[in-house]
Formats: sequence, structure tokens, C-alpha cells
Amino acid sequence: MTAFLVLFIIAGIVIFPRDEKLQAQVEGESMMPTFHNLEEVIVAKNKKTIKRFDVIVFQHGEKDKYIKRVIGLPGESLYYQDGILYINHQKVEDPYHEGNENFTLYETAEVMVIPPNQYFVLGDNRKNSYDSRSYGLINQSDLIGIVDEGVKE
Repeated sequence: MTAFLVLFIIAGIVIFPRDEKLQAQVEGESMMPTFHNLEEVIVAKNKKTIKRFDVIVFQHGEKDKYIKRVIGLPGESLYYQDGILYINHQKVEDPYHEGNENFTLYETAEVMVIPPNQYFVLGDNRKNSYDSRSYGLINQSDLIGIVDEGVKE
């Protein structure tokens, strides 16, 4: 019998274990319009190479699991100015920029450069997302998997 944990958080997930993949159910609106409340997605557990704009599922604290989009990678500085993403002072096209407010990495995570094995993540619904702007960077060790955006259940 498949066990699952129901999470009542913005863009949380409910996980249903499979062999090398997990079926997860999005809870909340922070990943809209990409993923909607109660939409099911497939999460690849063994994909550990994270790229910018990957959607990941990760553990946050003892009970919470979140689904967010990776914006900043280890070794990078970042900021948003006038809705535009800058990585290492270079403009980067961000297809999910709508609703971005100005902020710097230092203002949100109190570092100038993302340390090794840490990532800066945001929800696609930037005006309604609890993400790295609130809780700081996430650790590689907290990664559960990468969402296969081409496969929805």
C-alpha cells in the first residue's frame, strides 16, 4: 500500500513512491501557471545534476517538501532589477519573470555568492510564492529530485 503525507503549504507536494521516480501532487498556487493546485507530476529521484530553470522537489525542515524552480547555482551572484534577472552581472532571460520585485542575493540569503552545493529557488507565481526570498538557499542534500516537465500524470 502506498503511504503518503499530506502537506498544507503553498506549493507543497504529496509524494507517492515509485522505483526511480516519484509521483508528486502540487499543493498551492506558487508554481502557476506551470503547475496548478492538485496537478500531479513525475519527479526523477536519481537526476542529481541541477541546471538553471529546472523544477526541483526538496525537503525543507523536518516535514515540509516544496516544488520550486532553480534560479541561482553554486558560485553565482544574482539580483533582479526592474523585473530582469542578472546572474554574475549579466542579463539572463527569465521566462517566469512576471511579478518579480527588485532584490539581491545578499538581501535574501545574506551572501554575495551562492556557496557550493546550495541553490536559489523561486516559485513561478512570483507574487504568491514562499521561496528562497523567504527562507534563503536550499542545500543539495535536501534535493529529492527533478521534475520531468514533459511528463504529467
